[in-house]
Amino acid sequence: MPARPERSTRTVIRGRMMRCGLAAMTVAPRKALALTRTASVSDPAVGGAPWHRGRVIRRSAGGGKGWLAGPWDCAVPVALGFADCGVDDPHHHDEMYEIYLVARGQSTAVVDGEAVPLQAGDLLVVEPGEEHTFVANSEDYLHFVVQAPFVVGDKRSS
Repeated sequence: MPARPERSTRTVIRGRMMRCGLAAMTVAPRKALALTRTASVSDPAVGGAPWHRGRVIRRSAGGGKGWLAGPWDCAVPVALGFADCGVDDPHHHDEMYEIYLVARGQSTAVVDGEAVPLQAGDLLVVEPGEEHTFVANSEDYLHFVVQAPFVVGDKRSS
């Protein structure tokens, strides 16, 4: 693994999602957090273009965490996931960055031993080699995560 440059502060961008160009995003009530795919005219199953173009992802009953899209099932070169709870699972990645966008609520991440408080609208960038986990969250918590570049098997438990 290449050496990471030294850093003096954690990369956390604070602010409302509207400022990040995501004003159209809405978040459903906590009781509807599991995400599922729905067919659209772009879905190959109905004779359209590649299914990830124009695809709609809808919420259904349930919750927890999961993956919405990634190279395992489409041409998108990054993995996109979500979680509605802090999952205390300390780990790191050798090659992937993880970018967390907090959509709702508050949480506490721990990155390389540093507690990082997060709230709706915050973006946290975790670099390759940084041990990280989420240890607490509010009842209404929801974040999205992007793994880039996506590398199969790059999660290392700490």
